[in-house]
Amino acid sequence: MALGEAHVRFVDQPHGGITALGLRIEENDKSLAYAIDFHELTSDMAAMYQGVDHWICDCLRQRPHPTHAHLDAVLGWARELNVGQLWLTHLDNSMDYATLCKELPDWAAPAHDGQEIVL
Repeated sequence: MALGEAHVRFVDQPHGGITALGLRIEENDKSLAYAIDFHELTSDMAAMYQGVDHWICDCLRQRPHPTHAHLDAVLGWARELNVGQLWLTHLDNSMDYATLCKELPDWAAPAHDGQEIVL
């Protein structure tokens, strides 16, 4: 699908007993992916998110959850996928913003309200 100069692709993501929709947007030589409401990275998802410049990703908490991604899994997937910048979103109240900012690698950060990402 095209939106102006951008191309958008979609992928199904497992979210407990249902699926959610993930997307990748590409414009010129830049890319952004948006993946919330999933708990497991499928091979189709991995193929679509591989090498993305910015990955906005579900990261509910530090412990595993039956329908949402957790911190260790997300960081591992981002490394495997060679993601440029990881933006954590869909955080619960156990995920302290200031602590995450201090402890995450330099290529990962919690997203915040009003944030803008320019491709």
